[in-house]
Amino acid sequence: MAVAHLHPTQEPTKEKPADAAGSSGGGPAPSFAEILLAFEAKVREIETPAELFLHISNEARSVFGFRQAFVLVRRKGVEDYILTAASSAAKVDRNAPFVRRIESIFKEMTADVGCAGQHCFSLPAYCGGDDRDLDAYPFREFLYTPFLRNGDTLGGVFFAREAPWRENDRLLAQRLADLYAHAWQAQRAPKTKARLSVSGKRVRLGAGFLLVAAALFPTRMTALAPMEISAADPFMVTAPYDGVVSRIVVEQGQTVAGGDRLVVFEDIERRNNFALAERTERVASARYQRLARGAINDAEAKRELAVAKAELELAQVEKSYALELLQAMEIAADRDGVAIFSDKNDWVGRPVRAGESIMQIADPSLIEVVIDMPVKESLLLKEGASVTIFTDSDPLNALKAEILHFTYDPQPDKRGILSYSVTAKLLEGDASLRIGVQGTARIEGQKAPFALAVLRRPITSLRQLTGI
Repeated sequence: MAVAHLHPTQEPTKEKPADAAGSSGGGPAPSFAEILLAFEAKVREIETPAELFLHISNEARSVFGFRQAFVLVRRKGVEDYILTAASSAAKVDRNAPFVRRIESIFKEMTADVGCAGQHCFSLPAYCGGDDRDLDAYPFREFLYTPFLRNGDTLGGVFFAREAPWRENDRLLAQRLADLYAHAWQAQRAPKTKARLSVSGKRVRLGAGFLLVAAALFPTRMTALAPMEISAADPFMVTAPYDGVVSRIVVEQGQTVAGGDRLVVFEDIERRNNFALAERTERVASARYQRLARGAINDAEAKRELAVAKAELELAQVEKSYALELLQAMEIAADRDGVAIFSDKNDWVGRPVRAGESIMQIADPSLIEVVIDMPVKESLLLKEGASVTIFTDSDPLNALKAEILHFTYDPQPDKRGILSYSVTAKLLEGDASLRIGVQGTARIEGQKAPFALAVLRRPITSLRQLTGI
């Protein structure tokens, strides 16, 4: 609020009481009682304290003869009053010297006569010293009227004008203050703590009972985890020895029969070894035959014949071994089924070690569910537990399964989360399911109170974080 608004240089004109409907049409002017009743009706329609304070300091001129009004409001919980509204000012500037001077006058007056009763005085009373602003202020006669409600002082208002205040002015000021205090208290009533009626207490009690009953209502604990349809009891195709994969003969998901070629290895080294073993056998065979012909007349040849025979047998064994290795350069299917492996390009030219798995040959009619259950949900793991399967390809149709077994040593899954590998069997068949289909599994555990089922994850996370 600017000082100019509080400290006018000339007297504002008095506002006349609001005209009745007939005043402009030549009818009789309304009585003061009618004007006051209409004024009270407007006050009761005010919805916020801020609007009420502005109405006190400005609109009340229509029924009460003052030039300026200063509304002071008590702060909540403390005996301290601040200037909140003033005539002709949309907003009070708390740093304005004139605002601080009005608050100082109120404090000095309160210390002298209190703030719970009406009081009239003339400036420079309660000024506490020389003040040029107040010396130039034209409205020297002040009337303080408190806002009282149920014995409590909500605030007060300074009415200022140049003429002294009479007894009837004081009565009208107190009537207006009572009206505004009542409206103010009515606006504050919803924020105050009211005593509950008997029916309200019953509603609260019933709501509390329902809340406790819902928290204790037994419900089944569940957990969600990713799943994949996998082959049950597949034939593992492994590398028979260390080597390099030359090519994969079959395609992914191709149906193969027993004896069909699956994998071919690089054979250059083993083919050369077989050719070398074959030549070594020929040399040993020729030497043995030569010594066998000469052993009849030559005792020396007869002695070397046994050595030549042993060398020939050794060469034959090496040739057979080289041939066996050469023939093992191709891996054939051991049974009928579907070939399951990763991308063919990932295997071509790749060195493998003996026993390393290359692919699986699976029976498509024998499937199982593999679930990656995070460690934090391991409380629900139990053999025979019920599982509901929702596949990504058909999420609207759920399938039932039950847990067969699970690992006791958690390992990082495809998502990098430490998880247990859970194997479950389907309780009902589905011809549309194929190996490799993924989705979500809902594992159901034992029943527990609803509150525990809801708070289980936050409690688990808190314990893992704090160790409590």
